[in-house]
Amino acid sequence: MPLICEFKMNKYRKIAFQRIVDSHFGKPFYMPFLLIRRIDKRKFPDKIKHIAIFRLSSLGDSILLLPAIKNLKEKTGARITIICANENLPVFEGQEFVDKIILLDNKILNPFKALKAIIKVRREKPDMVIDTTHSSNLSSFFSYFIGVYNIGFSNPTTKIKNKMYDKSTPLNLKRHMSLNYLDLFKLTGAEFEENKIKLVKPVFSKKEELKMGELILDKKKLVGIHAISSPPHKKWDEEKFANLIKFLLSKGYNPVFTGSISERMFAEEIINNLDQKSQEKIINLCGKTSTKELFALMGKLKFFIAIEGGPMHISASMNIPTLGIFSKAPEDPVAGLFGSYDQFRYYPYNGRSEAIYKDNINDLKFLEVKKMLGKLLKIK
Repeated sequence: MPLICEFKMNKYRKIAFQRIVDSHFGKPFYMPFLLIRRIDKRKFPDKIKHIAIFRLSSLGDSILLLPAIKNLKEKTGARITIICANENLPVFEGQEFVDKIILLDNKILNPFKALKAIIKVRREKPDMVIDTTHSSNLSSFFSYFIGVYNIGFSNPTTKIKNKMYDKSTPLNLKRHMSLNYLDLFKLTGAEFEENKIKLVKPVFSKKEELKMGELILDKKKLVGIHAISSPPHKKWDEEKFANLIKFLLSKGYNPVFTGSISERMFAEEIINNLDQKSQEKIINLCGKTSTKELFALMGKLKFFIAIEGGPMHISASMNIPTLGIFSKAPEDPVAGLFGSYDQFRYYPYNGRSEAIYKDNINDLKFLEVKKMLGKLLKIK
């Protein structure tokens, strides 16, 4: 089991504001270091015995990162330290290829307090630091400051950030993100065979599995439904979702809603569009499960239907047939969103799954989803 160290920082719930702080404050914060960076030409380490990896947010990206970490461990034999947040800690816990986890609270406004914690991380003395973020200014600075050599993604929208790396590779917007991470880690010398890459299952305990059995009343033919993710462009109409639920019930399936407490209200809106008899067959677990319990629940599902997001990737990692619903993200380089490319980078990555895409999610019809389920599961 990896050792977990925790350095708590200020909490702040408005993620969008965090990104604004990172974008506008991050640049002047490390501008003086760019002058040093021009002189400080660091050499690739002769030996890599210890690698630190930054992943401070996103359940989905953390799941997609696991194959690259596993391959890195197998190819280099290096000690692996993960620097993550409370949000994505469960993804890394229990993985045999992770030696240590350092926990940072990423809900932060004051970069100087972050720097104080990062100094503590530096004492780990990694030979190499890998920044896996797509657009974060501060994490690129931290990765430079912590190790003797750092690598990360180059991004055309963050030209100054790119200069903080000793070596970088372009983020390919039309290549799956799990393979992008492997491309990045290849800079360490860790080669990989693309056709052999599979997602890695997250780890959960028997206790969590037993709790899920109690919550679902050991029902059979369960289908998971993740009906909403946080950006507004990902919200599908509740009446259309209700028609989908009616169809699943008519085929003998028992729908289970997953999500956070903040997503529970939308699930209830969908359920309220059903008759009383149908409502009684629905299991609404929004806000009732931890991330580890969600892992355990996935193992009990026949298939999973989800608006693109973390739970969709968790399902795919468990090799469950998964239907991912995508819509066009707004052009927002600060937030790391790149228009219509999400369906290329983030489709459910296993051989048993499908993705459906619309520029505007409101244009998606129930019959299109029904047709895709027929293709995926032979349901008519």
